[in-house]
Amino acid sequence: MSNIVVYKAVFNNFDEVLPIPISGVRKVLFSNRPLEVDGWDNVVLHCEDAIMENRKLKMFPWKYLDEDFSIYLDGRLDITPKFFEFLLTRNLRDKLIVPIHRNRGDVLDEVIRCINHRRISGQQLRAAFELSNLNAHAVECGLIVRDHNSLEIKAHALRWMERFREIGRDQLAFHDSHSSEAFKTFDFDLSNTEFFSLRNHKFSRLKQIDSRLRLALRLIFKGKVI
Repeated sequence: MSNIVVYKAVFNNFDEVLPIPISGVRKVLFSNRPLEVDGWDNVVLHCEDAIMENRKLKMFPWKYLDEDFSIYLDGRLDITPKFFEFLLTRNLRDKLIVPIHRNRGDVLDEVIRCINHRRISGQQLRAAFELSNLNAHAVECGLIVRDHNSLEIKAHALRWMERFREIGRDQLAFHDSHSSEAFKTFDFDLSNTEFFSLRNHKFSRLKQIDSRLRLALRLIFKGKVI
C-alpha cells in the first residue's frame, strides 16, 4: 500500500517527536514551530488555538494530505515496523479503525475517568450524558487508521467535530458520531509493545508535581486563616 501517510500534529512543543524506523511511507509532522526530526517532513502552520488546530488535523486529514489513507499518531505514540506490516495485510478501503481503550470499559467509564482527572467541565459533562452510545466500548483516538477520502468517513469527521465542540473530549465525541460497518476497533490496545511505543507527554510530570503541590497546600492550610 504505497498511497498511505503517517502524520502527527504537535503544537507548542507539547511532545517530543522521535524518528520511527518505517521505510517506504511518507511521515508528516505538523507544528507551529520549525522542528527537525530525522525522517519527518515538517509542515509549519499558523496556530492561534493549539488544541483546536490539533483536532482539525486529527479529524480532517484530507484537507492537509494528498494520500488516500492515513495513520494519525498522537505526539507521544510511535508505531513499529511490525504494526505497519500488519496493516499492509488489512483492507482499509472505506474503513476507520481505532484501538480499544487501555483501561477497557465503556463510554460511561471514560466519562467517569474524565471527571476523576478533572478533564471535563460541568457544561461539557451535561452534553456527555446526552451521548447516544454510553454503553459502547471505550476507544482511544491517539491512533486512527482510515480511508480519509471516503465520503462516509468525511461525514463522520464533520459530526465528530460538531460533538467535540460541545463535549470537549474527542474520545467521547467519537462515539456519538458513527453507526456504520465502516468503523472498526483493533482487538488490541496501545499497551501492545510489539506494535507501539508510548511515552509520557513532555510536560506531564511537571503538571503532576504542580497538582500534588496544590493539594498539599490545601491540606496544610485547611481551616486556617492566612
